[in-house]
Amino acid sequence: MIRTLSSRPEIDIQQWHKEAQRLLNRGQFEQAQQCCLRILQASPNHADTLFLLGITTAAGRQVGAAIELIQQAIQLDNSQAQYHTQLGRCLVLLKRDREARQAAQQAMSLDPGDALTLDTVGCIYSRTGDHDRAVAPFRKAVAKQPRNSNFQFNLAASLRFLGDFDGAEAAYEQAARCTPGFYKAHWSLSHLRRQTPEHNHINRLESLLGNAGDDIDAELHLRNALAKEYDDIGKFDRGFEHMAAGYEKLRPRLNYSSAGDEAVFDEIVATFDEELLGQPPAGHPSVEPILIVGMPRTGTTLVERILSSHSEVYSAGELQNLALAIKRAAGTKSNKVLDTETVEQGIKADFGVLGHDYLQSTRPATGHTKHFVDKTPLNFFNIGFIHLALPDAKIICLRRHPLDACLSNFRQLF
Repeated sequence: MIRTLSSRPEIDIQQWHKEAQRLLNRGQFEQAQQCCLRILQASPNHADTLFLLGITTAAGRQVGAAIELIQQAIQLDNSQAQYHTQLGRCLVLLKRDREARQAAQQAMSLDPGDALTLDTVGCIYSRTGDHDRAVAPFRKAVAKQPRNSNFQFNLAASLRFLGDFDGAEAAYEQAARCTPGFYKAHWSLSHLRRQTPEHNHINRLESLLGNAGDDIDAELHLRNALAKEYDDIGKFDRGFEHMAAGYEKLRPRLNYSSAGDEAVFDEIVATFDEELLGQPPAGHPSVEPILIVGMPRTGTTLVERILSSHSEVYSAGELQNLALAIKRAAGTKSNKVLDTETVEQGIKADFGVLGHDYLQSTRPATGHTKHFVDKTPLNFFNIGFIHLALPDAKIICLRRHPLDACLSNFRQLF
């Protein structure tokens, strides 16, 4: 029950602050937020309350507002590593990677001693592609809590990315030992190396599958891992049986119909006809973007790495910026980024503004090299918009034999 402040606010603030922390730790975000607001009525510059309010606001998916609140807390108290860490976490959610890394660096400069803060710093670095820097905070977190499976798993993921497969294997195994039901660790071990008839995890995986019960997520990971290992040792039929059985359990939960996608395809084909695409360029004249598109699992990552190895090309990753720019320009209210209405309204946009807005939305990560790569495979839906909004951009469309592409997607546990 929420109480009113008494005539001794300094005592009540402490009590309310403890209550806000308790509610936040229990996931009662709305109640925690109300506690924070009451404290701030009495003490507007209470740094930790502003920080807690930022966390509850982020939990409500108001990330921009959360960033402002945490920044206010930092202005009042710049010495708290967790403030900078949570600021970085929120910045990552908005794809503001450079600022997120700066926040992580500031947090590390304050020598955080809390394992969760260290792990979160590592996650900021790994989410922004800086796995070299991620390893150090992950190792410190693991040293403080060696039996925390999540910390071990995060360390393993970065080590794997850096090519330290022995280190990754050890960390994945530790995660699995500490939490035998940590199915993602078992799945990762299966995909870490090519298995052999002499060295594999099949017996352990089959045993775990027998104890998975009604846990569909566990069954999916275990069957996908078994499919990978059976394929590795040449038992392809057995591997396919596991894949098919896992997806059969998943399918009822997806609530998916191809009709919606077919309607979008039809609308795109009908809209972006020869007459529209043949109009004189009216978009934003920039040669910066190189957009790699195509079905997933067709080689988009390989091409991205080849191009970004050039000194004048920066890899910006898989950006959602273009799709969101189109959605904003279309002004449609649906909860889908792309649908038939968005295509219909999107072509009424000012393409020069659309191209400019997309380019600016990639800053500050881009702009320091002549070109940048946006490797978002599903931008193949947006090729028409790209052509009109960014007429000087390069579009690279990857194609693979349909059977190979479909089988590779079928094998991938997205």
